[in-house]
Amino acid sequence: MHVTDCGRRGLAWAVAAGLVLLAAAPVAAQTTSASVFGQVKDSQGGVLPGATATLTSKTQANTLTATADAEGRFVFPIVRPDNYTLKVSMQGFKTLERTTVQVNANDRFFAGILTLEVGAITEEVSVTGRVSELQATSGERSYTMESEVIKNIANNGRSLFNFATLVPGVATRYNDQRSTGQVSDLIVNGQRPNSNNMTIDGVTNIDTGDNGGNMAQTNIDAVAEFKILTNAYQAEYGRAVGGQVQVVTKSGTQSFHGSGYWYGRRSDWQANTWTNKRAAAPPPVGSGKEIQLPEASRNDYGYTLGGPIYIPGVFNEDRKHLFFFWSQEFQRR
Repeated sequence: MHVTDCGRRGLAWAVAAGLVLLAAAPVAAQTTSASVFGQVKDSQGGVLPGATATLTSKTQANTLTATADAEGRFVFPIVRPDNYTLKVSMQGFKTLERTTVQVNANDRFFAGILTLEVGAITEEVSVTGRVSELQATSGERSYTMESEVIKNIANNGRSLFNFATLVPGVATRYNDQRSTGQVSDLIVNGQRPNSNNMTIDGVTNIDTGDNGGNMAQTNIDAVAEFKILTNAYQAEYGRAVGGQVQVVTKSGTQSFHGSGYWYGRRSDWQANTWTNKRAAAPPPVGSGKEIQLPEASRNDYGYTLGGPIYIPGVFNEDRKHLFFFWSQEFQRR
C-alpha cells in the first residue's frame, strides 16, 4: 500500500480535527473560578469612572486588569482561587493597594467601596490587613479552609472529611465523629449521608453506585482549599440536597516547593484503652492471658513537588505562564 504526502497530510489534519472536537466536548460544572468586584469613589463619595484596578497573584505573579465603568464599578469575571494583591489607581489620585485578598473557589467576592485620596499617582496608600469577604450576592452558608489551616490542624486518620465536622450542623455517622474517608460519612443538617455531593477541581467525584461515596481519595497535602456548603446554596449546586463539598488542588508557583512526610502507628506505641483498664485485675505477666493493647499498624508516607516549567533564555523566563504540581501518597497497613 502506497500513501502519498498529500494522503499523509490529510490524515494528519483529520486526526487533529478529531482531537479538537474531543477537547471541545461540553462538560457541565467543571469550574472553580471566582469573580471579584468592587466600586471606586473619591473621598467626597463621588464615583470615579475610568479608574484602573489590577489583581496580582502572590504565588504565580499573573495580573488581571479591569477598568471602572460610568458608576465606578469594576469586575474580574474569572479569577483563579489564590491570594492576591489588589491595586486601584487613577490620574490625580493616590494609588490604593490591598495586599491580602483571599479568593476562594466559586466565590463572588465583593472587595467593597475603595476610596482614593487626592494626590500624585506615584503616592501609594497600602492596606495590609486581610479583606473580609462579604457574601453580597448569595445567602449561602459555607465554610472554607485554606492549605495553611489544613496543614496545622491535627487530623487523626488524615481524612479530609474530618475537617467538615468542625462546621456547625455537620456530624458523622460514627459515635467518635471520625471519618473513614468517604463523603457519605457526613450528615449535614440532618440529611441522609448519601445526599451529599463532592467535586475536585469542579469535577464530580461521586460514585452513584456506592450509596453516594466518593470515587477518588484525596491526599490532604495536595489540597489548596476545602470548602463545604451546608445550606441556602444556589441552583448551580445541583445533584444533592445535603452538603456540597468542594476541593481545589494545589498548583505550582513561581518558586519550587516540595515536602515529604511519614505518619506511623504501632500497637506497642499505643496506650491501653479505658475499657481494659477498668476491667478486673489483669492476670499475672507470663500467664499467657495478659490484656492485649489495641492492635494498630499504619504507615502513611508520601511527598509533594511543584514549581514553574521553564527553560532559561528560551521559554517562560519570568516563570509566570506554565507550572506543575505533583503529589503521591502510599498507605500500608
